[in-house]
Amino acid sequence: MSIRAIGLDLGTTHIKACVYYLSDRAPSLVIKKAPEILVDGERCVSDAMAYIAIIKEVLDEASSAMDASDRKIPLGVCSQRSSFLIWDKYSAKPLTGLISWQDRRAQPWCEQHSNLKKKIAELSGLVLSPHYIAPKLATLIANSPTLADGLEQGNYLWGTIDCYM
Repeated sequence: MSIRAIGLDLGTTHIKACVYYLSDRAPSLVIKKAPEILVDGERCVSDAMAYIAIIKEVLDEASSAMDASDRKIPLGVCSQRSSFLIWDKYSAKPLTGLISWQDRRAQPWCEQHSNLKKKIAELSGLVLSPHYIAPKLATLIANSPTLADGLEQGNYLWGTIDCYM
């Protein structure tokens, strides 16, 4: 039973894997609930390692029917592009939770930098929003000298959950 590809959807509420077969067999789908997002005021964060554990469960279950010929197959990944975390480059230990795209802690930063709205729109086609990574990352750096130093020195990395994975 040859597998053509696996699609992995790293959503906010569910994590899904869909296995596509070379035969006429219908694709199979594995769905698990994503870790709960903890809301504290404007902050919306989930446990990055719990998220990774569920990704592994979904992939293990989706690939359980694989035989030796299926070991090198394409994997397509879709994730929330404005959810991210910071981790230690050497130990891979998360230094923040998985900060959700819904997190609005950067609203004050966006208000302070409202003069950048036009330039951001010109360069990216996007609006200045506390939902995007850049304002949230700027807010974290401004409020945590440890994170700022680690990122500047290259000891810490930041990215979406698929980058961390």
